[in-house]
Amino acid sequence: MYSITEGMRVGGERRVIVPSKLGYGQKGMNEIPRGATFELNVQLLKVVQTEEGK
Repeated sequence: MYSITEGMRVGGERRVIVPSKLGYGQKGMNEIPRGATFELNVQLLKVVQTEEGK
């Protein structure tokens, strides 16, 4: 599975468009209406390594 942060460096920014079928679909959520495509603006602030990642 692809991660939206894959290949990013700390401080990097990325704009992600989420289509309805990968977002909230026909349920909607708060201000996101049913069937909507929405945009996320992501900034990588910090990378934390877990025990699994060693």
